Amino acid sequence: MSEPSGDCKNKRPRPRKPDQAQDVACRNRATWNHGPTPDRSSHMNRISVLLVLLAVATACTSGEAVPEEIDITGNWQLLSGSVDGAAIPLIEGSPVTFNITGTELGGTSACNSYGGRFVLDGASISIGDLMSTLMMCAPEVMVVEVPYMAALREVDTVAFDGDELVLTGPEIELRYSPVG
Repeated sequence: MSEPSGDCKNKRPRPRKPDQAQDVACRNRATWNHGPTPDRSSHMNRISVLLVLLAVATACTSGEAVPEEIDITGNWQLLSGSVDGAAIPLIEGSPVTFNITGTELGGTSACNSYGGRFVLDGASISIGDLMSTLMMCAPEVMVVEVPYMAALREVDTVAFDGDELVLTGPEIELRYSPVG
């Protein structure tokens, strides 16, 4: 930056008066060459604002962790289930399965095959409309299918307990083990 020349070198800007044209010229030249001289309180205000922003950013990131996306992709078999405190009976030879690929789900509900779509957001799951085949099976197998399908439509949370997948909702728990 260049120094003020000649008679402006040692002059300080003074309040503007019509007869002080030389002071105005020096002030304008000093502003042009060196920029305005910020006062100390302006620097302190900027530092204070930066410290507050830093504190806010730290507080926002040091609270509860944002839930990670849970990967439930795979093939699962129902180990146990309950609806309103009543266990869903399981029958040997008529498995209940839950298979996930992308945002599509499907499986068998002891008798019929079913399928549909779901949305997973962190640990929250929302299962859309489910389609199902309409075979009639033995009454003891249908006793499994009816409460299972009703429960599956109402689940809203996904979690893992070890390697078991657990879907829960109001008064509902469906617990699956991985298959193959």
